[in-house]
Amino acid sequence: MKRGLKHKAVIVLIIPTYDLEKATYYERITKSSGDYRDFLRPAPVLNYDISGVDRLWTLSILNGIPTKVAHKIGTYFNASAVQITFDWSAISVPENAFSPKDRPIGWGPFAKTITQIINEAREQGAVPFVVLYPGVAARLAPYANLSTSIATTFENYVNTESKRVSKIVKNAGGRFINVTNTFRQHSKTTDFTQSSLNLHLNQAGVDLLYEAILPELGPELDKDVIQ
Repeated sequence: MKRGLKHKAVIVLIIPTYDLEKATYYERITKSSGDYRDFLRPAPVLNYDISGVDRLWTLSILNGIPTKVAHKIGTYFNASAVQITFDWSAISVPENAFSPKDRPIGWGPFAKTITQIINEAREQGAVPFVVLYPGVAARLAPYANLSTSIATTFENYVNTESKRVSKIVKNAGGRFINVTNTFRQHSKTTDFTQSSLNLHLNQAGVDLLYEAILPELGPELDKDVIQ
């Protein structure tokens, strides 16, 4: 946070399925004496200790990288598709998107990072809010024609993940806000992202997010700030 600037609230928006991977990646960088600048750089295709090797496409072919990439892409797009019809469009989502994506290795780094952010915010006199925004599958699940077993398993996974994040945030002294149900309820009539299977919010999504968290933020902010 910028020095000399009085913060009343610090808002951290997280997407568990995305940020658990990022937390794991960041921890690997810091353990290798790196910092946030290394984290923000694109990751190399190969991870060798020989200078310049990661730039050689020939070695990446020998390492099987293109085959691995093609396999992952093929697995994703060849999966059974689930058709979802909204008022604004009809989209197709791979059924395997609604499978639990457990990432146990990421919870340690994630908890450590969130706790650090919350502590720093509180030290500066600000109220820290952690907002859980749903991943694509979590947001669209109620509208997907899934078997009972798949739907139940995935919903239990989403709820368990939310409870785990909430516990981490509250144990660190932060405020937890979950906007999953808000976006689920409104997705039927409005497109909130840049594209159907995209995580990035469009203007309608930003507006809904603001409306969803404002009641929680209001008591901590002056009216002339939020109007």
